[in-house]
Amino acid sequence: VERAGVLNYLQALVDKSDIVSVLKGEREGGDRSFTETDGYGYGKGSNVLKALGYFSLIGLLRVHCLLGDYHSALRSAEALGASEGRAGAALYQRVTGCHISVFYYSGFCHLMKREYTLAARAFNSILLYISRTKQFHTQTAAYDQIIKRNEEMHALLAICSALCPQERAIDEGVHKAVLEKHGDKLQRMSAGQQGGFNELFTYACPKFVTPVPPNYDDTSADTSQDAYKLQLSIFMEEVRQQARLPKLRSYLRLYTTIPVAKLASFMEVTESELMALLMAFKHKLGGGEGENEGLHFYVEDKVIHVSDAKVEKKHGDFFASNIVRLHELTKELSV
Repeated sequence: VERAGVLNYLQALVDKSDIVSVLKGEREGGDRSFTETDGYGYGKGSNVLKALGYFSLIGLLRVHCLLGDYHSALRSAEALGASEGRAGAALYQRVTGCHISVFYYSGFCHLMKREYTLAARAFNSILLYISRTKQFHTQTAAYDQIIKRNEEMHALLAICSALCPQERAIDEGVHKAVLEKHGDKLQRMSAGQQGGFNELFTYACPKFVTPVPPNYDDTSADTSQDAYKLQLSIFMEEVRQQARLPKLRSYLRLYTTIPVAKLASFMEVTESELMALLMAFKHKLGGGEGENEGLHFYVEDKVIHVSDAKVEKKHGDFFASNIVRLHELTKELSV
């Protein structure tokens, strides 16, 4: 089936079911019977059309992401109420694979749009869900796929943390798991080395597709990797443009005020080049609400003023996770 045909069928189901209006009404405080009853209690008659429209939104999210149209993909996620990287009561949560897919694809779209905090929230939310529920799926056919997605999202979260540190958006347990799995790569990426970005992106990215069919007359041409190579090149170009920003961030965190000339000497650049880097820092890490929320600065009279917000530690989560671990160890020792 051609790409346009797939999108047209999915969009037709969404339009015919009027599911977007139904979900919008729920978010605005209206009738929530569709979500609360899986569609059976909404209106009259069968829930089939509404359910088809609902899951077609998830199909559109996935297809648009695979095509590299991240804006359109997030419009579908917005209709589902999942565009901000936070989980709420939703019908897709009834199906584990669907639940994971929604946050995997929406998180990846935020990552490619430089909305790193929103991406981190999405990955953090679903990784917490997987860590709490994966033991209930060990005997299911989908278990291997759940574990695969779990590993991929840890890799993508490591990329988010390297490009824009996410102290507030990531749970302590999730952050610990990221360090255990990708600590060495995260350290190298944070230092500006690009090899780790390439490796983790290749491992964790979706299986992209091209929007046009291949040239069947040219049997010698291998176009199977064209879509992946294009998205990789776009991502790596963004990484290259941010190569010096981690070093700049590390210096800014050390000071509340610092002259432009002094910071320029530390960075081994001219003052005009430093101003360009500061503008790039604001632009590249300002792609979404809450981006770079722990570090603010402005320049006045050739002096940089920095405000580094203190991150409140989540003591409750720390004690809760260790209590659970203690119970698990006690249970193992008592066997």
